[in-house]
Amino acid sequence: MSRTDLLKEPRARAIRIVLAANLVLAVLPPAVAYSVGNPALLVGLFSGGLCALAFALYAGGGAMARVGVGSALIGQVALVTAALAGHPWQTDSHMLFFAALAMLIIMIDSRAILVATVLIVLHHLSLSILMPAMIYPGGDLVGNVARTLIHGAIVAVETAVLIYSVQVRITQTRAMAEDGAKLAAALAQLEKDTAEISRSQAEQTTVVDALRLGLTRLSAGDLGYQIGARFPDQYEDLREAFNSALQALHKAMNDVLMRADSIRSETGGISAAALSLSQRTEEQASSLAEMTNTVTRISEGMKLSSKDAGDAREATLLARDRADTGSSVVDRAVVAMGEIESSSKEIQMITDMIEDIAFQTNLLALNAGVEAARAGAAGQGFSVVASEVRALAQRSSEAARNINALIERSGAQVASGVKLVRETGEVLSEIRDSIRSVAEKAGHISQAVSEQSGGIDKITATMTDLDRVTQENAAMFEETTASSVGLTSNTDRLTETIARFVQPSAGATGSDRAA
Repeated sequence: MSRTDLLKEPRARAIRIVLAANLVLAVLPPAVAYSVGNPALLVGLFSGGLCALAFALYAGGGAMARVGVGSALIGQVALVTAALAGHPWQTDSHMLFFAALAMLIIMIDSRAILVATVLIVLHHLSLSILMPAMIYPGGDLVGNVARTLIHGAIVAVETAVLIYSVQVRITQTRAMAEDGAKLAAALAQLEKDTAEISRSQAEQTTVVDALRLGLTRLSAGDLGYQIGARFPDQYEDLREAFNSALQALHKAMNDVLMRADSIRSETGGISAAALSLSQRTEEQASSLAEMTNTVTRISEGMKLSSKDAGDAREATLLARDRADTGSSVVDRAVVAMGEIESSSKEIQMITDMIEDIAFQTNLLALNAGVEAARAGAAGQGFSVVASEVRALAQRSSEAARNINALIERSGAQVASGVKLVRETGEVLSEIRDSIRSVAEKAGHISQAVSEQSGGIDKITATMTDLDRVTQENAAMFEETTASSVGLTSNTDRLTETIARFVQPSAGATGSDRAA
């Protein structure tokens, strides 16, 4: 709002007040003239004319109306002074000039005050010279002029103060207008900022609601959810990032679920293989225990055979002195040789059984190695165990072959001894000549049996170690089976947990599903 707009209303009110004062004062001059005995009709005509002029100028509006109405008010005061001509109060009536001049300040127009001041000065100067009776009761020209000068000085001071006051009011009004314009601009900017903040808050609310719904669906396990409604431009990247993150998470969960299913299948196979291998290992451990007992008994028999061979050697040495009674000794030797031959055949059967066990053990170790290779990193323990079992099987096979060689040599020697004894029985007469050779061969037989007994002891120790390792393997396979079962159970629980987050969404995407 401009300064003129701010002053328009107060000036309109003020001019109406001054116009009302003109109307009131239009009655005062003729009444005063009539009261003091002066011609009231003439004064009334002048007074009515000024009042009519004031209304005419008021109708024109603008600054001229304010100047005209203000001047008419000064004219009404001058008529009051003239109506008191010759009366003692005529001089006192001059106070009305000061009151009327001060009243003009309400119109906030320096021109009206200045014109009114000029009219007052001209009125006093002209009438004090030309018609002093119209303004002062005395006829002293010098005194009247002196009074006029004093009144003029007072009016000048009052005018200056009034004009200054009007200018201050105008300056304040201008400042108010500028402040109002600034305030209006600030209010407009505030309204604009408020609207922008409201719009931004509405957009943020929309974004937060959409994200809240997306996170709620995510917490419920729906990884297929997508925010379909487009966000405002400054938040669109956030929507795309959220949708991309859910898609990546959905894909990752599906991959984990597939791999968990694969692990569960492979773990089931490992568990079945470990259980089968554990059962076969237990059966092998039982067979090895029986074999160990059999070899122990054979070892004891070989020790007895070694002792018998020693006794046969001593008997052969005594045969020189007991040649006559050698027939009975030869018979016993034949029987002993038959027993040795039978023991050798039993040893042959045992070694065959050892070779079969070694072959089966090696086959089991190969199977365990294949299963361990299929299991990958989880089957490294099986691979180590399979290698150890395969090494034990090879050592058992080598020991069996060594025993067979010993038995073959022992069988040949036993057969030779039997032949010699039989020939000794048939040609007892030749025993005396060949008794030394028989004694030496009996010593060889004793030594061979002793060596066989030592080999059997080694076989027994080896079988004992193999039985212990087999028992440990069986226990390890049982632990592996239990671990595989636990791994399968954990894999099932993992699959169930992951399955919660890969359920397909009920709707399409975004706000469509939310609706």
